[in-house]
Amino acid sequence: MIKKESPAKHPAPQGRRGEGKESVQFTVDEKLISELKAKMAELENSYLKIKNENELLSERLNETHVLYRIAAMLNSTYDVTKLFQIIQSMVLEISFVDQFSLVARNASNEYEALLFSDKSSNPAFKHLLDIERELAEEALDTQKEIYVDNIVSYKDFVKYMPVKNAGSVYALPLVSQKRPSKVLSFHSARSLQSKEIEFLKLIAHEVAVAVDRTQVYQDTLEISIKDELTKIYNRRYFNDRILKEFHRAERYTRIMSLILIDIDFFKSFNDTYGHHVGDEVLKGVSHKLTEGLRDCDVLARYGGEEFIVILPETEKQGAIIAAEKLRSSIAQHLWEFRNTLRSDENPDEFIKKQITISLGVSSYPEDGGSITELMERADQNLYHAKLNGRNQVCGNRTPVEE
Repeated sequence: MIKKESPAKHPAPQGRRGEGKESVQFTVDEKLISELKAKMAELENSYLKIKNENELLSERLNETHVLYRIAAMLNSTYDVTKLFQIIQSMVLEISFVDQFSLVARNASNEYEALLFSDKSSNPAFKHLLDIERELAEEALDTQKEIYVDNIVSYKDFVKYMPVKNAGSVYALPLVSQKRPSKVLSFHSARSLQSKEIEFLKLIAHEVAVAVDRTQVYQDTLEISIKDELTKIYNRRYFNDRILKEFHRAERYTRIMSLILIDIDFFKSFNDTYGHHVGDEVLKGVSHKLTEGLRDCDVLARYGGEEFIVILPETEKQGAIIAAEKLRSSIAQHLWEFRNTLRSDENPDEFIKKQITISLGVSSYPEDGGSITELMERADQNLYHAKLNGRNQVCGNRTPVEE
């Protein structure tokens, strides 16, 4: 006989509407929720902090990259003109800089703009350079950087900028050869942020290093290629230059000429009036010769009282005419020097003398197919000019007399 079991009595589901007669009451743990909210806020703050740090790091990395690129560009040349072109191109890429200038104080204590560039087309800003010259003077005198947040509110600059908001200017003295002599100024149409000012400081430092390095190089180069007394090119430079000019003429079937110059009776003049007066004669003659030549011509001191000139793209007759002009300019000038040998007897005694020169001319390819042949022909013609009475030009063994 199968025993019939009664259905198991299972507890009725709780918490569902319409089922069962009893309801469950949920209790809310306020403390736990507060803790969760605090934790969420903490996580959110940590996220924002990490995000800001990442953005700052990204910004710093970008600045480092830009500065590295700038330093590489600035260190790519020792040529002053090319360096200034690089500085101009570089600064104009800075988004918050609308205009900049590089102002220098020269030997006469005057302020001149070596660089000036303006991205703005606002005619009210046309006197920015005048402002920056004044700021440059102040920055160099105090040897401190100057930041002007609003130009028209600074001193009497309203005379330059008759507008309500003319923007800001940041002027930084550049230390060159251990002393400030130049000022780099940046103009922005708005106030600069502190991080932008710091960035411009870094830019100015890189520019200062590059300018100083280039100046040292140029000074060293000047010493190596210029004659210390006369400040014209020396024989070493002439030897390098004549090779280049001759090879160019030879390769492209061009013409060129040489003029070899000697000061007449210089030894006697030097012995009579002293070496100081002799030095003044050399400096005066070299200056006069420089004035009488073209920019493309090369004047060098060849040795003692001898000078030599390279005339590119000049045939024989043209070189003779040029030489005659040089001879005439020296002969027609009345030279005046203080007599140093008699200064104790009469310290105010001055010498007034006429100085003359003799000149020998040679040309390529007419007088020779090598540098040696050209030099020998010029020397021979100079010898004949002196042999025939001095103060004359000889280009064809027939002196051109005064």
